[in-house]
Amino acid sequence: MEEKSSVKQTKKSTQDLNNVAGKRCLMVLHRFWPFLGGSERQFLKWAQVLDEKDCRVDVFTTNVWDNDYFYYPEKKYIKESTAKIGKNITIRRFKISHLPNKNACLKFLSKFPGKAIKFLIGSPYIFVPGYYIYMFFITFFMSKRFNFVIAGVFPHYYLIYPAYLYAKVKKIPFILVPLVHFGEPNSDENFDLFFNEKGKYLLKNCDYILTITNYEKEKLTANGINPAKIKVSGIGIDKKIDVADVVNLNNSNADNYKTDNSESENLKVVNYTLDNSNTNNYKQAMYNNISDSIGSEKFKEKYNINSPYVLQISTQTHDKGSHHTVEAMKILWEKGFDIKLVLIGQILAEFEQYLISQKSYVFENTIILNYASEEDKNNAIEGCEVFVMPSKSDSFGLVYVEAWLHEKPVIAAYCGGVMEVIDEGINGFFVPFGDYEMIAGYILKLVQNKELAQKMGKEGYKKAENNYLWDQRIKGFNKLIEGLKL
Repeated sequence: MEEKSSVKQTKKSTQDLNNVAGKRCLMVLHRFWPFLGGSERQFLKWAQVLDEKDCRVDVFTTNVWDNDYFYYPEKKYIKESTAKIGKNITIRRFKISHLPNKNACLKFLSKFPGKAIKFLIGSPYIFVPGYYIYMFFITFFMSKRFNFVIAGVFPHYYLIYPAYLYAKVKKIPFILVPLVHFGEPNSDENFDLFFNEKGKYLLKNCDYILTITNYEKEKLTANGINPAKIKVSGIGIDKKIDVADVVNLNNSNADNYKTDNSESENLKVVNYTLDNSNTNNYKQAMYNNISDSIGSEKFKEKYNINSPYVLQISTQTHDKGSHHTVEAMKILWEKGFDIKLVLIGQILAEFEQYLISQKSYVFENTIILNYASEEDKNNAIEGCEVFVMPSKSDSFGLVYVEAWLHEKPVIAAYCGGVMEVIDEGINGFFVPFGDYEMIAGYILKLVQNKELAQKMGKEGYKKAENNYLWDQRIKGFNKLIEGLKL
């Protein structure tokens, strides 16, 4: 019954998009389905909404799986160059180039004059030649193929600029989705990456801007961007996670999406070139994926978890606060508290190096799952005591809302739009980024005070249900698209 209700709600939310039938949308994003991070989920939902209204959607993206593959060719990437999902969503993946001494070459070439050069080969020094050639060809040598363009996210200017140029040459609407990570309060640390001259140029010259939060809109406005063209769309979540809707979008499945760069097609992140006495400890603590659909109790049984556990789901890296979560847990372990730590998500090279340097007791108390299905992630959330992601690099933090749907309290760092999502002391706690002692204190408080944890979890559930389901959140997107002259 729930599944039928969900389908009806989706249809209701898209019933007014009458101007897109028979039209064609180009979406540009650095990574797309089957990878499902925050921006990937958002663009996928938008594509599905348009697809339901008989609008063709072409998604131009890269072949990246591991975020580190942008810079390290030994990391994981997606093998297939094209795919089709839904009724008429076509995905085209362009290969990241790993030229010898690429960064040095691109830094040198980016010093030459010319706007296009700055965008295509300047910072963050990622090179996608096939995409540039294809976009140049369809921009200047082909008739108009698309009716509107949606492109994001910062700092992937090398992808956004060719899409922007296409829209301007063809005189079609260009919608920018920056997802600016403004970082810690009163800090300009992220401005060079997310709000530099290239970012400002795109923000000022695009037709419309879609933001996730009011906070992002206010910050952009405060920095000179015309508020009239900024629309708050937001990201949402389905109350009932239906894995089939995510994976089997066209009677296909994730097995069609292989990764390739080693002897095995299993997803791995271990750097086998490391020569460190703790490497074996790290390998033993890490599981390549969770292949079974299991409930929370079986999840605990499978990974031999016989005590309460804390969960973090994110890319495992310094800016997501992964180091600080581990350091917080070390404080508790050294005091004799029997609490485990479960980490789910891609492990970037710098966090891998940090893990390998840890003492054996860290691995004895930590379960590392570098990839997991949506269903298995939900099982992991269902079984945890506290959800932690003390990140300074999030524009929203959808995973907090996911935790709330399981009535779990959350711990976050003071960061950009996240402060608009979590209510301090009501459905979660905030800490200054990097304050692992405070993280440890809040973890212990919530593990030991079940009544408080349950109360905060229930408050989170109410906020998620009332504010962050797709039924409510998709309205901003629909309103913008309905107003386009296509």
